[in-house]
Amino acid sequence: MSERHVIVYPPSATDGRTVRIEDRILGSAYSVHDLTVFLQKAGLAGWTHWTPPSWG
Repeated sequence: MSERHVIVYPPSATDGRTVRIEDRILGSAYSVHDLTVFLQKAGLAGWTHWTPPSWG
């Protein structure tokens, strides 16, 4: 299984968080659901739901 680096940046001025996998920016996530959709579309199978503390 190959390792992929996922980076979720802090909120921008519009409150969206830029989501990047490796050198590809996937877009801005405004909720945990948005983040989940980005990760699933990027092929990270098995990703269902996770609530980071800062998104409560």
